[in-house]
Amino acid sequence: MPLAHRCVTAGASVIAPNGRPFTENSMGMALAMRNLMSELRESGGLPGNNPVFTPKDRSRFLQELENIIQRVNRGG
Repeated sequence: MPLAHRCVTAGASVIAPNGRPFTENSMGMALAMRNLMSELRESGGLPGNNPVFTPKDRSRFLQELENIIQRVNRGG
């Protein structure tokens, strides 16, 4: 997450594993949720399991990657 934040801040396109694009606006919430979940896991409040990577997530990721590639190829 910190690397994604640095990349977004530098103007790069960043995609979450579930295919959702990160923006400067969404990074603050994503970092806050990451920190909260980390604290909850450390305190024993949550198990350490990550959500399952679904076929829908894969499809969304590939579509967003294609969108970014097309945008770069058009010079945008």
